[in-house]
Amino acid sequence: MFNIVIIENELSKRSNHNVRFSHESYYMSDDFGFYRKLLVDNKDTGIKVRLDHLQEAEESGRLEDKYKVLLGQIEKVTNR
Repeated sequence: MFNIVIIENELSKRSNHNVRFSHESYYMSDDFGFYRKLLVDNKDTGIKVRLDHLQEAEESGRLEDKYKVLLGQIEKVTNR
């Protein structure tokens, strides 16, 4: 079962940062979907995450790939 808190905790543990998704959802007009912003150490990173894509990845067994992508993006913004 998809649980956003588990995703947040796993990303936090792997990145050694406090990683959370914004409470607000935003509309992405270019692909007609909704996303949430990724907050690292309580700062907006500009990283947009579609939770439905994470849920699909979990269901298909590809969540580890999504973790790698997100962790790469987190590393880029925290090492500026």
